[in-house]
Amino acid sequence: MKKELIYRNATLSFIVINFWSLYCFFDYFTDEAAFLRGLGVYFDFFFTTLFCITTGVVLLLLRLLVFKKSKAYKLKNNIVYLFVGIFNLNVFVIWIIIFTLQLIQFKIDLIYFPIGNCVLSGIILSDIFELNTKIKELKSTREKTT
Repeated sequence: MKKELIYRNATLSFIVINFWSLYCFFDYFTDEAAFLRGLGVYFDFFFTTLFCITTGVVLLLLRLLVFKKSKAYKLKNNIVYLFVGIFNLNVFVIWIIIFTLQLIQFKIDLIYFPIGNCVLSGIILSDIFELNTKIKELKSTREKTT
């Protein structure tokens, strides 16, 4: 995978994540001052977390079952694969901030979500960048033999 493709996909992913963050901010900003203000943002975040984990699991299963080593480039070059990895990492960082600021009371049931986001983002991003280093090693060995 070329560096330019990784940078382009990462940039597009960050732009989409930024728009989603702005939507969530303005969703809270436009809420009326009522008893349950901010509950819509909580549900937005919760469903975003579920979406990230579900999509990440589906893509990893596709990677393991369908896109094996011979077809790995088709999935790793895909923007959705990188987007899900970065989005899971983003949601994990938000979970850490939420727990640090104690915006949500720490319950043992909630710890599975950030752990899932962290594991999925780690696997996906290491899968993508491992491929990039393998290509560099392959090119350097080819250059040495010629």
